[in-house]
Amino acid sequence: MGRSWLLILIFLVASGCAWTPERDNPVDPLSPYHISPLPPNRPPQVGQVRAVTHIQISSDDFHSMEISCNVTDPDLNLRYDLVSAVIEDIALGYMSYDGQIGLFFLRISENDLDVRWRDDLDGDTIWVTAVDDSGATARGWAVYNVPARNPPIVRRPDNYEWVSLQPVLSWYAWGSPNDGHTYSVRVILYERTMWDTTGIPANVDSVKVTRTLPSTQEDSSRRYQWYLTVTEQNGDSRTSQPGLFLCKEPDTLATHSFEAYNPEYWK
Repeated sequence: MGRSWLLILIFLVASGCAWTPERDNPVDPLSPYHISPLPPNRPPQVGQVRAVTHIQISSDDFHSMEISCNVTDPDLNLRYDLVSAVIEDIALGYMSYDGQIGLFFLRISENDLDVRWRDDLDGDTIWVTAVDDSGATARGWAVYNVPARNPPIVRRPDNYEWVSLQPVLSWYAWGSPNDGHTYSVRVILYERTMWDTTGIPANVDSVKVTRTLPSTQEDSSRRYQWYLTVTEQNGDSRTSQPGLFLCKEPDTLATHSFEAYNPEYWK
């Protein structure tokens, strides 16, 4: 009897080894219908957060800020409309993506924030938050420092001096030529840019306007303003108070030298 049971057991074991089950279970990794589980979602990453400041020098200096950062997402499900920035507890707003350089940007000015720029923001931390479709979030940060160095100062022309239709604009040197800063110049008429140039080296203190400007003699309302901006290596910039000038043909400049300083002429 015991031998019969032994033979039955051997037969069942051999039969079991020879049997191949149906592979139609999607959970079975050997099944052609197997569905691999989705990998766990990975959060986005925020890096290279930086902020630069632009200061327009006037009786009450006007500040603006440009924040930029790099945001990546290993699962490519970033919510591009939900990248936002705050400084301490002040919400700055959502950032916009620039596809050409692959960075997110946000530009704000004193018109957007009810703060005293240097007193309330200098030394505070900017936080950038990114969110993906799953709700996963990431944060990056940078300490914001408001630049404190002196502004650039225009030299000539100034105070409504008469100049030629292609004047030479000069300024006092700012900082050291080894600082790595650059200058840029804008000429404004009726709040419209008439001529500008950028990337002037730190060891240069004058530039000639290459456009022929409309003459003030033809229209006395043509009173030009020109601004000098110095931009540091880190991107912070300051813009001077404007120089003021009037344009006339070179052969008649001498006959109008007194007019720039005669208030009665401009009434």
